[in-house]
Amino acid sequence: MNINLSENFNDFEQKELAPENESFVVDSDSKANWALRKIAEHQANIANIRAFVASEIERLEDYENAMTDPEQSNIDWLEQLLRPYAAKQLEGQKTKTYKLPCGKCSFKKDTVTITRDENALLAFCKANAPDYVKVKESVDWAGYKKQCTIDDGKMITPDGEIVAGVTVQPEGPDIFKVEVSKDGL
Repeated sequence: MNINLSENFNDFEQKELAPENESFVVDSDSKANWALRKIAEHQANIANIRAFVASEIERLEDYENAMTDPEQSNIDWLEQLLRPYAAKQLEGQKTKTYKLPCGKCSFKKDTVTITRDENALLAFCKANAPDYVKVKESVDWAGYKKQCTIDDGKMITPDGEIVAGVTVQPEGPDIFKVEVSKDGL
């Protein structure tokens, strides 16, 4: 089934989805295979729709960049013109902001950027500042869970104690999963 995605995109809000035929029952391998082929067809349609939307997003982002890049270049140029003027007006003043009727120009200190190598820093602090080294304790959950059992919604230790701090949710129904082969169409 080939969908014209552009037309579909423009009028999808106007469509009313008709309910599926609820009288159809899968009661044979032939009907089951038909259902799997239909699932594969719908999955292909979803992939086409997602590809269409991705291309439209890319196209809109290209448009946005084409329209905003010249505007940002103009802003950058005007800020370069304002910078020396504002600096001259603020010479010898405590304030770092020059106010004008249409806005203000201000100077702020640049923040310091610190990068760190966690392993080297940890080794250094272990040797020189051990008070600043954190030790984190945690339970070996995978190992502990293997030795315990579940009974009546509770986790029980090998010696019969109920494990504190553990909540056991009962199992739900089996999860039904359908996988369609690539050549399902």
